Amino acid sequence: MPADKAKALTVRLPADLYERGKTVVERRNITLNELVIEGLELVVAEEEEAALFAAFGEVGADATMGDVSFSWAAQQETVSGRPPDEHATSLDD
Repeated sequence: MPADKAKALTVRLPADLYERGKTVVERRNITLNELVIEGLELVVAEEEEAALFAAFGEVGADATMGDVSFSWAAQQETVSGRPPDEHATSLDD
């Protein structure tokens, strides 16, 4: 990470967490700063994934938004390698 893009942050850690963190960084041969960044990245990614999952759930809850029959012909052509049947226009056909 370029230094001009980095932001400084002071963090107060419980003593036991600090000691456990020191053990991890020594074992992994990284800095405590790197460990904190890695942990924050994991938490942020988890939150983003949960938000994305919730958004997809909302789409799935609305049947009109979840209708993919319009793409059936393109999917059929992609999978089979040949143009779709004229009459096969949805999953129900």
